[in-house]
Amino acid sequence: MPKKGIYEIPPAEDVLRISIEILGEYGIVNSLKMLTKLVNMRAKTENSRWRIGPQRLKKIVAKSDRIAIDVLTKETGERIGGDALCIVCGEKMEPELNRTLDGDVIVVGYLCRHCRYRTGLEKKLPLRYTFRLR
Repeated sequence: MPKKGIYEIPPAEDVLRISIEILGEYGIVNSLKMLTKLVNMRAKTENSRWRIGPQRLKKIVAKSDRIAIDVLTKETGERIGGDALCIVCGEKMEPELNRTLDGDVIVVGYLCRHCRYRTGLEKKLPLRYTFRLR
């Protein structure tokens, strides 16, 4: 019998597989908290010691081509600096550039190459994540 408090981190492939199965059943899951709860419940049926946290789950799911994440955000009013991090997967975002009629190059927004999240020039706070199959 395992000691109380001992847990194992499931492999990313299993987390993704379980997430896809859940989204196949439910269609849409309207919060990261709910998806984490559903994934943990299903994971415990496969291995009673598996546990996954919401941040790791979000990163695994965000990098998948099978699952789409919609993010409801709130603008903070601050301008994004040069080292912008993605609010979905945590990777560094790259500036999207455009050329003006005068020939100058300007930044029009930021794009995450890992999970394809796109934003404008203002920092945003995530309010709610919605998950669905592509």
